Amino acid sequence: MIKNCQNVYPVNIMSFPHGGLFSKLSPIDRLRALTLINRLEININYIKPPYKNNPDLVRQMTAVLNQLTMFGFYSEWTGYGTTSQCPPNQRRVEYFPPGWILAKYPGPSYAYRDFRGFLAYITHEKEKN
Repeated sequence: MIKNCQNVYPVNIMSFPHGGLFSKLSPIDRLRALTLINRLEININYIKPPYKNNPDLVRQMTAVLNQLTMFGFYSEWTGYGTTSQCPPNQRRVEYFPPGWILAKYPGPSYAYRDFRGFLAYITHEKEKN
């Protein structure tokens, strides 16, 4: 995108100083880049293995990037606050994460019972006859 001068906004070399070229693109240009990659409207000469000659893997990876970003945004991780680095059994949600607020998620309910399996009905061969 940058080599072909297809970016809408200029590259900001000051943003994310330790990041790669993708992190220096504007948010709009990042979305455009992911769309071009997903549509395979890219120069295949720049693709390296294992993506070279593997369009399905390219599409799967762009889908995974979108999904993992969404999962991270709507997860409880940012709400753990000071307990985020504790073992799982010691973490506590200290405040509502932004994704929960935007989605109007009411928060966890600790009154739900654990799933304990399905009821099974046992029949004997003698009862069938």
